[in-house]
Amino acid sequence: MKNMTHKKLLVFTCFIAILVTPSVYARDQLVVYPAPEGAELNSDFTVRVRQTGQEWKQLSSYIINVDEVRGSNHSVENASMSYFDFAGEVEVSVTSNKGQIEIAKVRPLSYKIVPQINGNTITFKLDKPRNLSVEVNNDIFHNLHLFANPIDEYIPNPQDTDLIYFGPAIHRIDRGKLRVASRKTVYLSGGAILMGQILIGGVQNVKILGRGMVDRSIKEGIRIANSQNVLVEGVITTQLPTGGSDSVTIRNVKSISYYGWGDGMNVFASNNVLFDGVFCRNSDDCTTVYGTRKGFKGGCKNITMQNSTLWADVAHP
Repeated sequence: MKNMTHKKLLVFTCFIAILVTPSVYARDQLVVYPAPEGAELNSDFTVRVRQTGQEWKQLSSYIINVDEVRGSNHSVENASMSYFDFAGEVEVSVTSNKGQIEIAKVRPLSYKIVPQINGNTITFKLDKPRNLSVEVNNDIFHNLHLFANPIDEYIPNPQDTDLIYFGPAIHRIDRGKLRVASRKTVYLSGGAILMGQILIGGVQNVKILGRGMVDRSIKEGIRIANSQNVLVEGVITTQLPTGGSDSVTIRNVKSISYYGWGDGMNVFASNNVLFDGVFCRNSDDCTTVYGTRKGFKGGCKNITMQNSTLWADVAHP
């Protein structure tokens, strides 16, 4: 386990690594992020990815919880989640460790990705970033959530005093809450798991970036309240509500929840909020737009949801 006292060392380590990697502007790239020691993984699938003609790279497959409704009861199920970054074209291989694959689907079906089945393995190609659900034998509650991200072009600067950096490790936050001040950037690198809530409250000019995640046990993993000029991009969380705020952009963020009242990305009394390329699988409404509610007062204006995937296991997308 790591804590925030180690972040300066982690920033320096990351900086050294970046210096010896190819430019982020190279045409064909593939970046994978090993899970940190102690992460809870799921063995249902073996997930690999490769560039054309290159060796396969195995992806970590995390446990992610989803809510299955059975009659009037709710059952928390263990699904899987993997992620990587790429540019160009890649081939993906998903092996079901439970046995033979009879039927396979890659959703959203509108992407028209048709997997090839060979025994207990499916393969398919991607030529653009996609947030996907890979399902075998019609099982949507023990599926693979596969997040194929664009290359992350943000390079953390170790000299930036306004940067709060979390490297690939499990990080426990004092009192369970990270309160972000104005003009700060929080960066969760791939392979980072934050055991605490990120609070953006009463501040301006804040960014939450990266490929890491807020742990699935943290309700309202990222919360924006009474703030202006906020960008959240690329990370994975449980919920991400926005209230009493203006000029908020939420891009390529993944929200997966499994508990009661697990709304994904609600908006309360806020203006100029953009959701672009988000993925929501939630145990209540994926997104709603409210006026006065939850202590926030006023109306909403200019709320946009685009290029996104909404999947409600309970209630409404």
